[in-house]
Amino acid sequence: MKARTLMRFGLTALALFWLTACDDGASTGGRPPSPPAEDVTANGMISLKESEIGAAFEGGSLRVTLPVRTTDDVAVTGRVDVDLMNLADATEDKLIASGSQEFEGADPDPVTITLPLTPGGDDAAALASYALYWRVDSSAGALHGRRSVFSAWSQRVLT
Repeated sequence: MKARTLMRFGLTALALFWLTACDDGASTGGRPPSPPAEDVTANGMISLKESEIGAAFEGGSLRVTLPVRTTDDVAVTGRVDVDLMNLADATEDKLIASGSQEFEGADPDPVTITLPLTPGGDDAAALASYALYWRVDSSAGALHGRRSVFSAWSQRVLT
């Protein structure tokens, strides 16, 4: 009797483990999940200094610049994805716009992504409620994080 109970417990635990390990992200509505609470801005091969992320309004769009850096002159290829999120209203769809750009090289130029804004979205007062969720997937590993649009706009490191 005890062996049968232990076997049921073990099979139940295995089934629960399998169900949680096989989550394909469908619960996020097809969009990539939000980054974890802690940002990953360096991995030894590549880095992205969040204080150097810049943003500027440009004709109904938001131009975002992300300076991906490599170490030891290692040639890297990859892609940067950025989601523009509205954090102010929980009743609305928080995703405003998404964009991506590929990069390559031993010391690639800053990656620039232009995100379309909704009418009135370029109001400077709205900056306080916008955030950039960014991801770098590269041959040297992955990075991810968040930056407020207000902070990025204040940075003005755009060229």
